Amino acid sequence: MRAWPGCTRATPAPRVLVLSCIDDVAMKVSCLELGAQDYLTKPFSLAEFLARVRVRLRDDVHQHGETIRAGDLVLDVWRLKADIGQGPVALTKLEFLLLRELADHYGQPLRKEDLLASIWGSTSTPARTSSMSACAGCVPSSAST
Repeated sequence: MRAWPGCTRATPAPRVLVLSCIDDVAMKVSCLELGAQDYLTKPFSLAEFLARVRVRLRDDVHQHGETIRAGDLVLDVWRLKADIGQGPVALTKLEFLLLRELADHYGQPLRKEDLLASIWGSTSTPARTSSMSACAGCVPSSAST
């Protein structure tokens, strides 16, 4: 039996907990081998689901303490904070995603379309574009040098 269409290998690998009504061992094995972290079949209790999510978060050692550096900027991936040497600043998710993408391409030109696609996928809307522009407009001009 083939794996669920959503269970394909991606880079970087997303954290995936499969919730399915298909209670087939071959399907479970296939999804797990393709990168799913867990596979839960219906019906399931909310308590069991939440326990599995807590385990995934607890075991997510990769992101705890992970930082991204670009020049003087240090991004704390787990806490969604940025620091340029003057103390950490809490960021919204959108602000963090925008800074992370810019940091990942530090010193390289990045087209607006590529930036939008990396944050929202290929489905960007005018509202999303203006949200990102407003976010980017808050960055001091000295931060771009």
